[in-house]
Amino acid sequence: MTRKVAIVGFGKGFKTWREARRAGYEIWGINDPLSTFGPWDADRWYQLHSAEYLEEHWPYWDAVSKDTWLNHWKYDGSTPLYMQRHYPEFPGSVEFPKKRIEEELPNGRYHCGTFDWLVAHAILEGVTHIRLCGVTLHPVGEPLSARACLEFWLGMAMGRGIEVEVESEDLFYTFNLVRTRWQYGFDESRPIIEVEDVAKSTEALDDDQELARIKGLFNVAG
Repeated sequence: MTRKVAIVGFGKGFKTWREARRAGYEIWGINDPLSTFGPWDADRWYQLHSAEYLEEHWPYWDAVSKDTWLNHWKYDGSTPLYMQRHYPEFPGSVEFPKKRIEEELPNGRYHCGTFDWLVAHAILEGVTHIRLCGVTLHPVGEPLSARACLEFWLGMAMGRGIEVEVESEDLFYTFNLVRTRWQYGFDESRPIIEVEDVAKSTEALDDDQELARIKGLFNVAG
């Protein structure tokens, strides 16, 4: 039986979730909702950080996120919310099947980000199609291994015959210091690219302040 799932992030290609919905995909959302996309649009939602962690490390959690879920958008539990455990203050919260993924899938303990956990969950549930919409792994703010880990789990899915589509330009790059599309051994490449190339890479870094910080680390003028 065909079962199609779209995993939706908030990067480039995010709005393609509507096209996925029309094509019969389930919609799985993550983290904090946007005003233009939230639990009312999704079939399920994921917040894999514990509420305790969020309250301690995300200063805006109490003021914004919690209020967003419980009051501003009147989240009533009609959409399953996968978390580390059930929280009474989140009526629809469901314990994420971490243990089953670890025990039932090869290399099930290898996870570096929310997206790869969701791909593994989709594999566990026996889906036939996975589409990534708006999945962007920024050069800052994400674990260094997150991209490779996500690509590993997408490969795992494809190896099991699951059809995978990526509505994003952020995956399947060869990385040196900045991302490229060079192929190892067949294209001219340098193991370490000059920092001037980092400065020119507007595709890799959109944040001017972060770019200035990196220039400062390597004493690059301009």
